[in-house]
Amino acid sequence: MAWSCASGPTPEEIAAQQAKLEVYRSWHTSQFYYKERPFGIFLVNRYGSFQEEFIRSNGMLVEFNLKWLNDSMYEMRYDTIRENPQGVSLPVDLKQMIRVCKMTAVSDTSYIEQAISNLNPDTVYTKYRRPKTEEAINSAE
Repeated sequence: MAWSCASGPTPEEIAAQQAKLEVYRSWHTSQFYYKERPFGIFLVNRYGSFQEEFIRSNGMLVEFNLKWLNDSMYEMRYDTIRENPQGVSLPVDLKQMIRVCKMTAVSDTSYIEQAISNLNPDTVYTKYRRPKTEEAINSAE
C-alpha cells in the first residue's frame, strides 16, 4: 500500500476558497436591506468602516462604526443619528452598544447575520438581502 503526503490544497480548492472569500468581502461595501418588526424595512449602505441604516417607516437615518474582525465577522458600534424627522427617541443605552456580528449562509444575494450584543443576552438572527430592483424592496414590505 502506497502512502503519500498531501502537498496542500488543490488548485480547485484554492479557487473555491478564494471565491467564497470574495462573496464575503462583497458585503463589506454594499447596499442591501433587512426587515425587523415592528419597524419594517431598513435600507443599509455599508462603506467598509461604517454603515448607514435608513428606517423607511419613520425616515430615521442612523450611522454605525464597523470594525472588521475577519472576512465574516465585524463589531458594530452606534455613532450618530443623521436624520430623525419624526423625533423618535432611542434607548439611552444605545450609545454604549457593542454588537458582534457574524455572517452565515452567505451568497451573492443574501446572508444571515448572527449577532450578540452587550445590551442583550440573546443571539439575534437577521436576514440581509441585496435588492435587484426597488420593486423587490417594496414587495418585501
